[in-house]
Amino acid sequence: MKKSEQGSVTLIVLVTLLFIIAILSAYLTFIISKRKAQLAETKQLQQAYDGDLETAYIEQEEKRKMIKDNKYTALEYIECNGSQYIDTGVKADQSTEIKMTVEFTSLQNNAALFCSRNGYQNNSYTLFAVASEQKFRFDYNTGMDTLNTTLATNTKYNIYANRNKIYLNGELKSTETEANFSANGNIYLMASYQTPYTNIDNYGKYKLYSVQILKDDEIIRDFVPAYMNEKVGLYDKANNIFYQSKGTDLIKSE
Repeated sequence: MKKSEQGSVTLIVLVTLLFIIAILSAYLTFIISKRKAQLAETKQLQQAYDGDLETAYIEQEEKRKMIKDNKYTALEYIECNGSQYIDTGVKADQSTEIKMTVEFTSLQNNAALFCSRNGYQNNSYTLFAVASEQKFRFDYNTGMDTLNTTLATNTKYNIYANRNKIYLNGELKSTETEANFSANGNIYLMASYQTPYTNIDNYGKYKLYSVQILKDDEIIRDFVPAYMNEKVGLYDKANNIFYQSKGTDLIKSE
C-alpha cells in the first residue's frame, strides 16, 4: 500500500473514532442531564410532600392516569366558595410572575388569591383581598403594600404580579423593593397558610377564569378551568396535568 493510501486510511479511521467519541460524549451528557432532572424532580416532590415520597408518587401516578387520554372539558371558570384550595407545586422566588383573572362573589372575609411564603412577611409572594378595607394587599419578600383600588363583587379583575410589581387591569398599582428570596412553601391558589403548610385559612369566594405562573420568563403552569373524570379543577396545559382542589369540590360554570 502506498504511503498516500495509508495516510488516507489512517485519516478515515481517526475521523471515525472522533465521530464515535462525539456520539458517546453526547449520549453520556444526555444521560447525566436526564439523571439530574430526575433527582431535581425527586427533591421537589420531597419538599412538596414533606418527605413522604410514597404519597407523592401515588398522587403523581393518579394524575398521569387521569390525563392518559388527554381528555378534559374546558370551562369558562371555576368557583371557590370558601372551603377549597389548589396546590400548584411551585415555590415562588424573586423571578416569579403570576397572571390571573378573578371575579369576587363575596368580599365579607379576607381572601387569598395566591400564597407562597415561609411565614408572615417572611420570603412571601402573596396577594390578599382584605375585607376590612375592600382592597388588595400585595406581600413581597418582607414588605407589603395595600393597593389603591376599591374592590367590588361581580367585577372582573385581571391581575398581573410581575416579580416585584403588580398590575390591575393593565395599570401598575405597586412596586416593591427588589430582593433575592425563595419561599419554602408552594404557591396555593384560593387560600393561604401561616408556615408551610399550617393553619390553612383565608379561603376565597370568587370565580377563577385563568392562571399562569412564570419563572425566569418561562411559563411553568398554564391553568385553564376544566372538568375531567367527573371532577372540577384546573388543567395545566404546560405539563398536561389535571389539578383537583383540596378541601371540598369546586363549582363549575354552567
